[in-house]
Amino acid sequence: MLHRIGRPWGRVGWRFQRGVLLQIPEGVSVYVFPGEDVSKQLLRGDFELGIRRLLQDVLCPGMVFVDAGANLGLYTVIASRIVGPSGRVFAFEPSRREWTRAQRSVAANSLPNAEVYRVALTDRDRPLSLNVCEPHFGAYNSVGVVTHFYAAGHGSHVERVEGRSLDSVLAEKRIGRVDVLKLDVEGAEELVLRGGRNLFMHPESPIIICELSDYTAEGVGSSATRVWDLLSSYGYRLYSIIRTDDGYRLGSCDRRARIDYEDVLALKPAHMYTLRRKVQFPEAPAQPPSAPDLDAHA
Repeated sequence: MLHRIGRPWGRVGWRFQRGVLLQIPEGVSVYVFPGEDVSKQLLRGDFELGIRRLLQDVLCPGMVFVDAGANLGLYTVIASRIVGPSGRVFAFEPSRREWTRAQRSVAANSLPNAEVYRVALTDRDRPLSLNVCEPHFGAYNSVGVVTHFYAAGHGSHVERVEGRSLDSVLAEKRIGRVDVLKLDVEGAEELVLRGGRNLFMHPESPIIICELSDYTAEGVGSSATRVWDLLSSYGYRLYSIIRTDDGYRLGSCDRRARIDYEDVLALKPAHMYTLRRKVQFPEAPAQPPSAPDLDAHA
């Protein structure tokens, strides 16, 4: 069974752990922590602004959002506010430290439609060992070896965590639809995608915002190209998310031998048709052969 664990804010005595509640332009707040890498960028006001703008374009009230690799809970709280009371957000973060922080951010915003689980999404239900980095490098925790050049050598300890496949979780929670998935799990993206095969092959499969990086995938025995190929086998087309001064633009994402780091938007033809009024594609999206009411959430 899938469980949320304990009181997330109990017994935190250190100042570093308590953090500071930061209001961000999306109209929600998130806890940030002195010295922590993502927190420093949030305090500067320049953390993943393109992806945050894109999320506002692809999400609508009433949608179901999955945050795989919630970390501090930034995208969890942003998505929760956008989808509103009629929508739902399911976030997954295996590290006890980061899970606690994400829970606190959800609680601070009084978001009853968001649930945060201390679970590592993977290819099948099984226990996993999570390599947890020092507090400043919490964004680089990995179920494999920490191979990102920035965080390598900054390991702290290993936690035994619950691993679940996305298909298994959705079946248990009786979630029949996911509209958008944000996937950033430090190299384990291939495992998550394999564990969600039923979801991603379904006619109503979700839009995917995904990180591709050989820097992290190598530590899990995977590669960015393998993720690219798997998404393509599910019928997705990939676009690079390129940050601009006013948000983002989409570019072509070509298969190549190595991808050091790239954020991508993975879409099927029906997604492209639905988003045609909000998102500018490198080419005009064609209408799918048989189009149901694709603007139900528009």
